[in-house]
Amino acid sequence: MNGRDFGKAVMIVALSFLCVGCAERTEYRTLNMERAQILLRLTDNYLPVDVRSEAEYDAGHIPGAILLPLEDIRDGRLEALLDQEQSIMVYSETGQRSAEAAQLLTTLGYTRIYDIGGIVNWIGNLEADAGAEEAFG
Repeated sequence: MNGRDFGKAVMIVALSFLCVGCAERTEYRTLNMERAQILLRLTDNYLPVDVRSEAEYDAGHIPGAILLPLEDIRDGRLEALLDQEQSIMVYSETGQRSAEAAQLLTTLGYTRIYDIGGIVNWIGNLEADAGAEEAFG
């Protein structure tokens, strides 16, 4: 292999690594709810994000979760998520909206997105906001 061929080979390898890095940034991971609950209990490195409506969130959400409705993500209103490298667990009622939210967030440059599916699979207590019992009572 002469010097010119060696240079081409090095360039191809370098571009391959670059492309792999790009692919990783456009994909999100899925976690089942059981694993997510363990991680949330053992560490505070993950931010649970509820992508349901405000009324659904108020009725009951994962402890420590913040509300960021899917509509806000679609509209690019992401003030609640300033750190694009933060580990974020998104969930919805059954997992359909969370999958869409996870895809949108990765497309927008967030690099550590985990779709944990639906809150229907959560085992344990939920937090409810004051007044939710009156609205749904």
